[in-house]
Amino acid sequence: MFRKLKRDDGITITELATALFVSSLIVAGAMTWATATLRTQARNQDAVATVDELRFAKSQLTRELRFAAEVIPPSSGDDSISMWLDDGDEIKAVGEIVTYEVMADRTLARYTDDTLQPTKIIAQGLVAAETSFTVASSTIDITLSIDLDPTDEYQSRQVTTSISARNT
Repeated sequence: MFRKLKRDDGITITELATALFVSSLIVAGAMTWATATLRTQARNQDAVATVDELRFAKSQLTRELRFAAEVIPPSSGDDSISMWLDDGDEIKAVGEIVTYEVMADRTLARYTDDTLQPTKIIAQGLVAAETSFTVASSTIDITLSIDLDPTDEYQSRQVTTSISARNT
């Protein structure tokens, strides 16, 4: 009635290989998921930093334009804007004319008339064709556009603002 159960001497090599294969598939899947998650997180952090940089550029540009004694319309195109930041003596002296320009390397640079070389890179990765400074009679329209991922046309962001210059 009762049979003696056969003694179990362990697992076979086939069972061990199967368990090892299934375990390696699970670990490989987990590693792929973790790598993709970390890559996405890094890309999102870069995008946030880039947009923050763009907002900072707009903020700095807006602040200087509001307190400019005079806004000098661009001589050609709309990829630069100049302003006279008077130091209080009401004389246009060397170093008081500040220009913001979208450079060929897709950076927004700030320079003064005494250096004619960018003294400060304000933002990087701008889309020059979509970045503009438009000076009207009482307002200045600024559009800064940046590519978060040049391979994806839907990954660009724009910061647009209209400024009423205080002294123009």
